[in-house]
Amino acid sequence: MPEEELDLSELDAGSDGTALLKDCLAAWDGWRKGRAMPAWRDVDLLDLPAKALPCVVVADVAPAGDDGTERYVYRYWGSHLAEVHGRDMTGQTHEALAFDDFADWTAHVYRIVRERKAPAAF
Repeated sequence: MPEEELDLSELDAGSDGTALLKDCLAAWDGWRKGRAMPAWRDVDLLDLPAKALPCVVVADVAPAGDDGTERYVYRYWGSHLAEVHGRDMTGQTHEALAFDDFADWTAHVYRIVRERKAPAAF
């Protein structure tokens, strides 16, 4: 799936984004401690605005499956997302999402985030 087909934007504190997104980016920047990406040990989700938490996802890169495709395991799955998807995905892989196309799209988005080494909103 080409990146231009995705509605995926890097978060930029200098943009005209909402205050909520700017607050999330500020927390992420603090967690990075000068590195390209934050380490999980430095992340405290309570640093995020409470209003954002229901829509937040934290996914770990997991060892590739038997077919060699990369996998992501959800460390945190926001409560609003649980309502939308009808279940809490915490502890499950992206492959457990309802539709194969959606799971493929999700893996593609996560690859972009990893390559950019920047948070994204979509």
